[in-house]
Amino acid sequence: MPPEIGVEVSAPSKLILHGEHGVVYDKLAVAGSLDLRTRMTILRRSKRLVVDFPDIGVLKESWGPKDLEPLFEEESRIEDIIPKLLPDSRDPIQIASLKCFFYLYKRILGRFLGLYISVESDIPIGAGLGSSAALSVCLAAGLLTMNGHKNASDPEVISKYAFLSEKILHGSPSGIDNSVSAHGGLIAFKKGSLKQLVAPFDIRVLLVESGVSRNTKKILEGVRERLSSSPKVIESLLQGINEISEDFIELIKDLGEPLPEDFVALEDLIHRNHSLLRALGVSHPRLEEIISVSEGLNFRGGKLTGAGGGGFAFILIPPSAGPSRVQNLISALEDRGFERPRLSSIGVDGVRIKRIISSEEDE
Repeated sequence: MPPEIGVEVSAPSKLILHGEHGVVYDKLAVAGSLDLRTRMTILRRSKRLVVDFPDIGVLKESWGPKDLEPLFEEESRIEDIIPKLLPDSRDPIQIASLKCFFYLYKRILGRFLGLYISVESDIPIGAGLGSSAALSVCLAAGLLTMNGHKNASDPEVISKYAFLSEKILHGSPSGIDNSVSAHGGLIAFKKGSLKQLVAPFDIRVLLVESGVSRNTKKILEGVRERLSSSPKVIESLLQGINEISEDFIELIKDLGEPLPEDFVALEDLIHRNHSLLRALGVSHPRLEEIISVSEGLNFRGGKLTGAGGGGFAFILIPPSAGPSRVQNLISALEDRGFERPRLSSIGVDGVRIKRIISSEEDE
């Protein structure tokens, strides 16, 4: 059997430092890529499409050209097709991931193409770190490459396709998740525009999972309803969030290695942002407990990240905080039932693409 052309792709998760929810309403946000990645391998196959997403329980599902004919019909709806392709699935994460996959498969390829696609990920699913965007970015980059698109490695092109997939999943996302995952680094984002920022120092955070699942689409709808019923109150909160994003960008612009007073200012912005998000109604008692524990140990830069309502919080770690002080914080959180808090760095590479040749036969 001759060697088969394929591609390896990976994309990072994201952390919103400032501006979640505000960014949906054309306010400014600041976000960075995290050193947790989704990795995808795509190999060319002649007869069938094989999808292997073990992290979500989709194990080497396989379809032929006849199976996928309905997908390419002009009036076809992804929601109607997936139950026929995966009739035993009731898992919402499986269904959401396959909606993302089949949407981009149809949109980019426009025809049946036999492929073997495997995915693995470090990113917790549905917890506010951009797992769906990283998957969408990997799929967009991989399928564009396999289809011979001339701009297949352009992060902006990849991000635009990934955003279309995110809209299918989340209704009216801001676009920040796919932008960060595709471009990497630290960015300032406002609908329609993206600016790469320079991190003045190695930004370390402790990621803490609340253990509370949430539905991004429902949380966004809840904020929209509150904005409709109390426009002046909610708009003032969103404007306050916007000003914090602006203040953060201004603060780091000429900052080298931060002095203690600079770091206090960074922590204060994070503290204020979380307070505004709490007032917006998107926090949760477990998120508040994370913030309380960290502040009790004099880590003041803690806030929820992403849609809220559960998911993750992060705590900014001062450059001066040694291993023992950080471990004391981790232990205190674990004592409250928060599992495996993890240290992470912000500002890693965005999407990575590597063409491969493989003679490995499909099983």
